[in-house]
Amino acid sequence: AEVITLPFSATTDIVGATLETNEPQVCTFMDRTVWYSFIPTETMSVRASVQGRINIYRPTGDGILNLQHLQCGNPDGSPTTFLAEAGQTYYLQAGPTFGGQALQLNLQQAFPPVNDPFANAEVITSLPFNATPDVTDAGIEPGEPIGCYSLSRTVWYSFTPTETMSIRITSQGFMNLYRATGDGISNLQHLLCGDSFGSSATFLAETGQTYYIQAGAGFFAGGGAIHVSLQQVFPP
Repeated sequence: AEVITLPFSATTDIVGATLETNEPQVCTFMDRTVWYSFIPTETMSVRASVQGRINIYRPTGDGILNLQHLQCGNPDGSPTTFLAEAGQTYYLQAGPTFGGQALQLNLQQAFPPVNDPFANAEVITSLPFNATPDVTDAGIEPGEPIGCYSLSRTVWYSFTPTETMSIRITSQGFMNLYRATGDGISNLQHLLCGDSFGSSATFLAETGQTYYIQAGAGFFAGGGAIHVSLQQVFPP
């Protein structure tokens, strides 16, 4: 694998590239590939733009059989953003699209919204609430739940009501609602989904219980702004 540093940009002729024994094929089949490796000196978000296909891995040991798949490139060719931890090695497996003969790959540091990671979920202190985050440089972090939809870019919000109430969530973008069952991203109970057509979902929020909203762009969607709103409603 070619060892790279950021920013990185290269166009590679891959006419003579091949697949090797036991080479992983995860999100889509690639008939020939090239490999890159990257070790960030600080924890950062990385944007990968490729004219072709790409898979991102983290090694769990030596050799090609010890790779943990992290993320695929977006099928529409839009940039893919992932969180790279300081000192951790990442491998990028890149290949052509539909028999292409050249591969262009660009990597650079990205600057996602502050509430891109779960740990930095924006706290909603009062209702009604409205936000229009730009999720172009947002990514998916290790262990992030899928809910109903596989999302390629997400931001997080949290809300702890001071009284039991019904709340309507409206999202012009994909959305999943969770209830915290403990600390951290691994302790979330999925409650309901929204979709990308501006639909609304209403749920009963209990006093003192923390709820998390995961909002973002779908796997087949590019970046840009999405809209999230919460308001108290009064059902029959």
